Amino acid sequence: MIRSPHARWWAMGATALTMLVVGLDMTVLNVALPTIAVDLHASSSQLQWFVDAYTLVMSAMLLPAGMIGDRYGRKRLTLAALAVFGVGSLWCAYAGSPTELIEARALLGLGSAVLIPLAMSAAVVLFEPEERPRAVMVLGLSTMVGLPLGPILAGVLLQHFWWGSVFLVNVPVVAFALVAVTLCMPETRGERDRPIDWVGVVASGLGLLGLTYGVIEAPEGGWADPVTLVPVVGGILVLTGFLAWERRQRHAVPVFDYAVWAVPSFRWGRSVPPSPACRCSDCSS
Repeated sequence: MIRSPHARWWAMGATALTMLVVGLDMTVLNVALPTIAVDLHASSSQLQWFVDAYTLVMSAMLLPAGMIGDRYGRKRLTLAALAVFGVGSLWCAYAGSPTELIEARALLGLGSAVLIPLAMSAAVVLFEPEERPRAVMVLGLSTMVGLPLGPILAGVLLQHFWWGSVFLVNVPVVAFALVAVTLCMPETRGERDRPIDWVGVVASGLGLLGLTYGVIEAPEGGWADPVTLVPVVGGILVLTGFLAWERRQRHAVPVFDYAVWAVPSFRWGRSVPPSPACRCSDCSS
């Protein structure tokens, strides 16, 4: 835990920048889609996948990414994710075909999947319980600013430049965030005595991937279409097996830790006053 209040908030400012990057990219593409469709001769299905590739990869990797960051270093993985996001933005900007743009958007989804849970964990690591609500509010505001700012910036850029400029706008923000995280954020890690639950990592990723893919395809083919039904049912079955596996996990660090649900502040999303008869540290926090 960083003791200096100024150092903590500088580190939180650096973390908020990473969330601003994610917020920008979630909405900046929507304004540019008509122009991209004309320039890249993209079909309706390809236009849909420009958006869905990002969502699909992010949803599949979101759960295991936080645990991997806890093991190998939150700062290190945040810097790596920012670099991936920057490279993905450059790739999107100069993509020469619909397939390239879909692949680049998937890379952006991978960067976002790592940045989001690590930003939230920074609020827990850097701040005492009484300060955490303000830190989470800063993270939330940075994302909320990025969401409406994306279409505004995209509209201005499309009036003066080509469609790739809507992705290039991420690059200076990523560069600034890289410097800020490097200088202001301390390196922190979670438990390292037990091995990573790689079975849980793979199972959670595959389950979320199948479920998300089916939900994405449902509006086009309907819920009874095998293209929708098979991934959804398969995803649910894999996630059910994943949860059963995590409940029996004893030797490795679980991806989904049932024990945290016993902590009132985690279960209800706020600090809960301890019971007069309870002296446990979880309730006290």
